[in-house]
Amino acid sequence: MPHLLRHLDDLLDIEYGKLGLLGAALDPWRCPSGYHYEAPVRLEAWDADPGPPTSWLPARQGTFVADTGVIQPASTLESPGRPFLIGPPLFEYGFAAYYRPVPDDEAESWLLRFWPIRDVFDPAVHARPLPYFYRGVHGQSVDLSEADLAPRPSGVAPPVPVSVAADWVTSRDTPGGRPRLRPGALLPEAVYDLSPAAREDWLRREADADRIAMALCRPGDHVYTVAADTHSLPPGVARRLWRWETDYLDGAPPPAVDPTFTAGRQVHVTDPFTRRILVSAVVTVLRTDPDRARYDGAFYLVRDAEPHEAARVLCAEAYWAEDPAHRAALNALARDKIAQAWAAREVSGGGS
Repeated sequence: MPHLLRHLDDLLDIEYGKLGLLGAALDPWRCPSGYHYEAPVRLEAWDADPGPPTSWLPARQGTFVADTGVIQPASTLESPGRPFLIGPPLFEYGFAAYYRPVPDDEAESWLLRFWPIRDVFDPAVHARPLPYFYRGVHGQSVDLSEADLAPRPSGVAPPVPVSVAADWVTSRDTPGGRPRLRPGALLPEAVYDLSPAAREDWLRREADADRIAMALCRPGDHVYTVAADTHSLPPGVARRLWRWETDYLDGAPPPAVDPTFTAGRQVHVTDPFTRRILVSAVVTVLRTDPDRARYDGAFYLVRDAEPHEAARVLCAEAYWAEDPAHRAALNALARDKIAQAWAAREVSGGGS
């Protein structure tokens, strides 16, 4: 029997009589009654197709692939609804939208239901690396062919992991994590300087981020902070991140009650003078760490990736591993191109 995992009630500004979803490869649809109005929206995540509800009218049904497992109802990009966790990333989902007219008003209330169908992860499609160089970017633009710029598969065909929705923590109907923002907690100083409306908006965003982060944890998961060189890691995705550690046991995880940074762990650099090592591991992103937002860079609250999450990253790394000989030849070609560009610049008087 289908089981309701989580739900969220929201109010959404409908503009121009259309409604859609951010985070889903799905075209927007027309609202049957109103054109500009505020609509009550209920979002529901199920573990299987729940079938049609009573007392609601069907508006849209279909399937889509969710990149991160988090979607937002939206009528316009300027005023999306609250984020909602529907399940694992890179799954195909079933979707059904229902509406109910509001009496004596040109408006409707909406019910949006989601359920996972199958794992669609493909390293060739969903884990494509960045190009060797970017064209037209200062300091990175090198006159190479498109074939040279594009990443090349390694030629190795690793087994592509295929999971089922029940493997993922999002199949739980009870959040396993603890909220960062607890009742009565002191807020960052800058928040107290906001207007009441802006402060309420900040608190709502923080509560939404906490709600999703808690649902991405099992009871007892150890949550910790890791820095990253990007500000765009969405919650629920697994990535390889890096950190410096004290070298306790020749690169083994530090002895602790709850060792962290263990999934797909690799030691890249050892500094014998400071007894420090640069380590990478596969983690699952829960949310940004707002307590570290005042520092340069991006910091994320993460947990160790579970086996099925780490398997995707390890598969992608094997699929896209660079051939050393090809990389050496490409480096030599790039050096020649850079030398030619600088020589031409000196001849034209552009050098300093």
